[in-house]
Amino acid sequence: MGLFDQMKMAQDLMKNMDPEELKGLMAKANEAQAAMREQVQALVEEEIAKRGLITRQEVEKMLRERND
Repeated sequence: MGLFDQMKMAQDLMKNMDPEELKGLMAKANEAQAAMREQVQALVEEEIAKRGLITRQEVEKMLRERND
């Protein structure tokens, strides 16, 4: 099933929901998105530490110190 088909199916399902159900569904989606964002951030930080890389913030700090 393609993305367009999934969007159409979701739209059809939401069409029959009452506003309170829709608000609850949107709240759950926002919570899931926040959880995924946190998980990805943690994995990125772990990978940066494991590989001994420097972060963007560290590079920006070094550049500021160099220019001062």
